[in-house]
Amino acid sequence: MRPDTLDHVVFDGAFSPLHWLIIAVVALLVLGPKEIPKAARELGKVMRFIREARSTLTDEVERVLHSATEPDAEVRRPDNPPSEE
Repeated sequence: MRPDTLDHVVFDGAFSPLHWLIIAVVALLVLGPKEIPKAARELGKVMRFIREARSTLTDEVERVLHSATEPDAEVRRPDNPPSEE
């Protein structure tokens, strides 16, 4: 297949309302009306965990990058030992 024939297959990360409707109908058929609330709660927990993990990872990467781009004065000048108090 030529690359230009795959333009309609590329997933850009956005769902249209029709996609969400199809997902909801399939979930209703697979899980049933009694299990939907439980599945939604579990999905919410998983999404919260992923969001917190992403935030923690982002904070850590920013901290490391900040410390790498702006080193402390003692690190930059080894002839200036830290004062002992």
